[in-house]
Amino acid sequence: MKKMSKHIVLSFAVSSLLFSQAYALPQGGKFTHGTSGTIHTSGNTVTITGKGQNHVIQWGGGFNIGQNESVNFNGKNQNYLNIAYQKDASKIDGALNRGNNNIFLVNPMGVLIGKTGTITAGKFVASTTALSDDNVKTFLEKGASFSPAFDVSKQGNIINLGKINADNIVLIGNKVEINKGKITLDVLKLEGNKVYVDAGVVKDTKNIVAKAEQEVIIQQSITSFEENGALLGNSSSKFSFDDSSKVKNWTKYGSIADATEWNKFADFWNVNKEKFRTAFDHFRLIDDIDFSGVKTYIVGDNTSNAFAKSFDGSGYALKNVNINSSNQYVGIFGVVQNSYIRNLNIQGLKIASTGYDAYVGGIVGQNIANSYTGFENVTVNDLVINTAVNTKVGGIIGWGNGSGGNNTINFTNVAINNISIVAKEGSYVGGIGRQIDGGNFNNVVVNDIEKLITSGNDSKTGGFTGKVGNLKINNAYLFL
Repeated sequence: MKKMSKHIVLSFAVSSLLFSQAYALPQGGKFTHGTSGTIHTSGNTVTITGKGQNHVIQWGGGFNIGQNESVNFNGKNQNYLNIAYQKDASKIDGALNRGNNNIFLVNPMGVLIGKTGTITAGKFVASTTALSDDNVKTFLEKGASFSPAFDVSKQGNIINLGKINADNIVLIGNKVEINKGKITLDVLKLEGNKVYVDAGVVKDTKNIVAKAEQEVIIQQSITSFEENGALLGNSSSKFSFDDSSKVKNWTKYGSIADATEWNKFADFWNVNKEKFRTAFDHFRLIDDIDFSGVKTYIVGDNTSNAFAKSFDGSGYALKNVNINSSNQYVGIFGVVQNSYIRNLNIQGLKIASTGYDAYVGGIVGQNIANSYTGFENVTVNDLVINTAVNTKVGGIIGWGNGSGGNNTINFTNVAINNISIVAKEGSYVGGIGRQIDGGNFNNVVVNDIEKLITSGNDSKTGGFTGKVGNLKINNAYLFL
């Protein structure tokens, strides 16, 4: 009964505040729990002045800051706990200025710091953990050293796209994501089910501590790698895990945002610039890439530099891809080995291969023999391939060379639409692959074949594959 009464006290305080739709500035603020001060709004600015050391402000209309708006916390070395009540995440698109104060912002629905958002604070804490009355009392006792406990059941996310300048930052949420903007500070603590950090954003941070229930991903752009080298390795002293973290290792992603970064990605991989191949565990797109007017470089252009990582398109598209090559291995990826390509859309792909006895595929030219290769959630629209004599050609892969078991070529949820392949005499041609050995088709669609043409006595052509061996099929559809 005693515990219930504590929650009733906080609930009563909350019920006295009016809930309303989100505004450009914080709304309905009241000092509570025995704290006092003033909240003054003038034009695009809210000025808050507390009359003590530790302050609790409950915002019945939510806590948001619009672009070109500002919220100023007056005083020196004071602590302000802001509790936001709203139906969506707090959005900080303007300026939150602290003076020399420590700012806490709690919203169970999440906190989004937008591209134009700026925060300056001695310490800045953003959390999605709902606070009990006892939690608030702990804050009043501890002040700046208070940190909300993480609640694994809460779904609100903390996402930073803006600029934060503080000595100490604590971000607590279901998913904590720092993938854009800039953060300058001494200590950064991140706690959540999933933690995502862009190494380029936090490169000036002295100490990063993560506590995660499910995963921690460190991302670095290809441009940042070119300028700084690998910012975070497994031996990095700046990045560590809280002792109670269930996750003890991070996964390193290289991110690709545009055509320039794609071609650097290909070039760095092919020559292994500054040990590029071991700097990342995986690679992924973070935006659509349009190659209109830009030559598309091949990743892994021969067997000695086969692409041997996973690639995640993240649902984004490569558009207007144009490859003109005399290489023996031709495709977006020339040669792969033990690689997985997923969540990728291709919108417009033209390949002109002039090499004799070449392996040509829309996505992959060839995989290293008896190695695993997977394609999942991959769609190719509007494919045109023209090749020279005696080539091995497929809409997805030129030659899928597996042996079954763990060395299998898997196609899951793969579709190719509007396809035209013309190969000169002596070639093998297939809508999916020239030849598939030791593979699985699971929900594979080839739709609208305009041309699959080759000639000569030793030529083979098929809607799915020109030649097949040990292929298991579960739901495969061919529409001419």
